[in-house]
Amino acid sequence: MKRIVGLLVGLVIAGIGTAILMGYVNQARQDAVAEEAMVPVYVVGTVIPRSTPVADVQKDVVLTEVPARLVSPGAVTDLAQLDQNLVTGADLLAGEQLVAARFTDPRLVTRVQVPDGLQEVTVSLDAQRALGGSLVVGDTVGVFASFAAETAGADDQGTQAVTDVVLHRVLVTGVQFGTADVDAVQKNMSGDDKTVTRAPNGQVLVTLAVDTAAASKLVFSSEFGTVWLSLEGPRASVGDTPIVDRTNVFGGAA
Repeated sequence: MKRIVGLLVGLVIAGIGTAILMGYVNQARQDAVAEEAMVPVYVVGTVIPRSTPVADVQKDVVLTEVPARLVSPGAVTDLAQLDQNLVTGADLLAGEQLVAARFTDPRLVTRVQVPDGLQEVTVSLDAQRALGGSLVVGDTVGVFASFAAETAGADDQGTQAVTDVVLHRVLVTGVQFGTADVDAVQKNMSGDDKTVTRAPNGQVLVTLAVDTAAASKLVFSSEFGTVWLSLEGPRASVGDTPIVDRTNVFGGAA
């Protein structure tokens, strides 16, 4: 009986000792954290898709204090330090710290998410037909199609060359340049006013998000005619326009 009582007393004393030790350790840890410097950084609140402009990122981040030892390299502590001309180079996930290195020039973003219900079609264009190669992912464009005059057949007099706008506000989801042209684009990002703008020398591959009917028009125009793109922002006026040929270009003169 005495042995059992002694064993129970020993267990109680051991338990008290463990509790005291754990309390000491926890208190020491809390004291250490309290003495550690806290740094305010921005943390992503909800998923932010790739190619989101800096101005749109600001509404989806929260300023939070974290211990200095947990601050990621390049973490953003002041949104004013971000260049407003940049976009996210990849999807930003909820809970991650906002890091300056996750932003890039929009001209270097090669892909963007395709809206539901649309498909992508790529056209190869000379730089002059794609805004001198200055198009960026996320732009919206107008698509113009030109067709050469058809040779007169036995029973008709042929047709004149024509141009017309066939699509409006089409989303650009990808822009690709040749290697040499990428170097030229990057050199134009220095911000130095003395920099001479260099246009791409080769073809520019522009990928557009369209529905099936629009894709058919785009493919046909690229296959049997020529395509020219215009930059159509949200304020650009759009509407039905007459097909253009020599008669209306020159005010009725054939």
